[in-house]
Amino acid sequence: MWHGLGTLELRLGNIEEANAVFRSGIERADMGANIEDTSFLLHSLGTLELQSQRPAEACAVFSEGIKRYPNNSHLLLGAALTEHKLNEIESARTFFRRAVRADRKHAHAWQAWGVLEAREGQIKSARTLYESGLKECEDHAALWQAYGMLEVQVEATDRARALFKAGVERCPENVHLLQAWAVLEVRTGSYLKAKELIESAVVKDPSHGPSWTAYAVIEERQNNIDRARRIFEAGIKNAPYHGPLYRSYAEMEAGQGHYEQVRSCHTVQRHTVSTHRTRIALLHSTMPSTPLPLSNRHRTPPFTTACVFRRGSCSRRASTTIRSTRSSSTPTRRWRRG
Repeated sequence: MWHGLGTLELRLGNIEEANAVFRSGIERADMGANIEDTSFLLHSLGTLELQSQRPAEACAVFSEGIKRYPNNSHLLLGAALTEHKLNEIESARTFFRRAVRADRKHAHAWQAWGVLEAREGQIKSARTLYESGLKECEDHAALWQAYGMLEVQVEATDRARALFKAGVERCPENVHLLQAWAVLEVRTGSYLKAKELIESAVVKDPSHGPSWTAYAVIEERQNNIDRARRIFEAGIKNAPYHGPLYRSYAEMEAGQGHYEQVRSCHTVQRHTVSTHRTRIALLHSTMPSTPLPLSNRHRTPPFTTACVFRRGSCSRRASTTIRSTRSSSTPTRRWRRG
């Protein structure tokens, strides 16, 4: 009940209310309420704290969760992601290793660990992790996409294309894979194949903004400005909260000298996207979409951290203290073991 209520609050964008509900459920379980398994509550609370840019609080939650459920793969993954956020790379690796040992079929753990190694420049290790994950979870689209994007990163175009093709064959309804493959074809100048793939993506999921952006930019690159404009308009209608659609549309119009349309795009974006962004950013993450290689304008920034909470590391914390986030005047609450 508590987990469902907290999840509902989160999906409604009531972030602090969701935080309070998750904490209340855990607290009541500690007081003897009939809640046998609090691992879901702990995982959701830790994830919420991490996505709210409070890694020290997330660390405290996951640390307590692992004390209670030492072999819970989801809690171990949460701790690994938190350590990565804190730039504690070796500790993150330890938690990733524990997570996949606890559950060999935990695809997200394989994927996230592979992403860490790729960002650390350990390409061979990342490949090994992706291949191990796909051996256990061959129908997990995010693993195929991440592996394909790794090969794109190292300019192994044929390997990347083969991985995207295999992923689409295993997961034919996944638009993220179709979009990633289309972007690869754009990079190689294969516009007909790119259009075939991206048209399939927008038919399968008209609400997927990155696919509309890619579709419109493909037409723009071929100087089909009127068609690109119609695609941008259709994309905004179907995916009104996807900011890059507005930005790409505005940049195309700026290139055409249509500055009134540029202003209109930015105005609509501010009123439509900004009011929606807070809710979306704090929902549970899905796979990242693949930017088109037009310029640096839509590239995802490299992973960086500016945290100074190293003493709060999940692997070093001697005692776990969870501080309520609802009010700065709320006293620190120390967890009781159930």
